[in-house]
Amino acid sequence: MSAFTSARERALWLWALATVLVIYSTLGVARVVVEYLRGHNLLRVGVAAALLGAATVIAVRLVRRQPGRRELAVAFAFALIYVVAVVRLERAEERLHLL
Repeated sequence: MSAFTSARERALWLWALATVLVIYSTLGVARVVVEYLRGHNLLRVGVAAALLGAATVIAVRLVRRQPGRRELAVAFAFALIYVVAVVRLERAEERLHLL
């Protein structure tokens, strides 16, 4: 008896496992990169640029979909909550986790 109900489910679980392995395999390198960026006063700028880039991609995709007023209201509410959460975090590394 298989642990998976379908081939698609098996593939999705394998992708999830691969994603977790990639994340854990980069932990050692991530500390070196963060320390380098912090040492050159680029960590906050880098995190801000990454967050701004992600927000731009989301905004462009949202506009291309031509959402209705309710969808725009919900998107605006989520964006506001997200901004409040990002602003309240003190360290740049914590902000990067919200990306």
